[in-house]
Amino acid sequence: SGECIVANERLHSLSGSERVQRAVLALQDPDLQIFSPTCQKELEFGLEQAGIDEVERISRIDKISPLLPVNDLDEDPKSLSYGQQKLLSIYSAILIGSPVLLLDEPTLGLDPLATERIRNIVDCYRAWGRNVILSSHNLEFVKLVADRVILIDKGSVIYDGPSGQGISRVKEFYQNQIDEWKSST
Repeated sequence: SGECIVANERLHSLSGSERVQRAVLALQDPDLQIFSPTCQKELEFGLEQAGIDEVERISRIDKISPLLPVNDLDEDPKSLSYGQQKLLSIYSAILIGSPVLLLDEPTLGLDPLATERIRNIVDCYRAWGRNVILSSHNLEFVKLVADRVILIDKGSVIYDGPSGQGISRVKEFYQNQIDEWKSST
């Protein structure tokens, strides 16, 4: 719980189209995000919510379609594998082009190839001068993509700093948690 503030604006006070122009989210479970009858409609939905006109929507989808995990945009996204759905939901979010992309456990349940595709997406988004904020338990992935790590435990910031040191702190934190659990059993 809490507030989401981007560029000194509280997102909850903005309209839906204003929110997605500032930040977009790809959820951990794509099944909670995907609801359109076709992949095309799924990709269009966020763009429509952002107030992007039809010509620009078509242009953006055409540019990204070779990267998509589907051969036919008329395919039902619910027929895709979990990994394909996850990639579709992330591509749906990045199509909007918001300055901030929020990824919740982007590599959860993915094979190494799909994880590498997510890494490439994150690298490209950052290369475009945009920000990526992600939550993840995949420390190896975090080490590859993050400049900064924030470790939060029970609502308190335990560490906030460079990712190299942060990964070590996270591992140390988890090891202490395991040791405490072992000593209490």
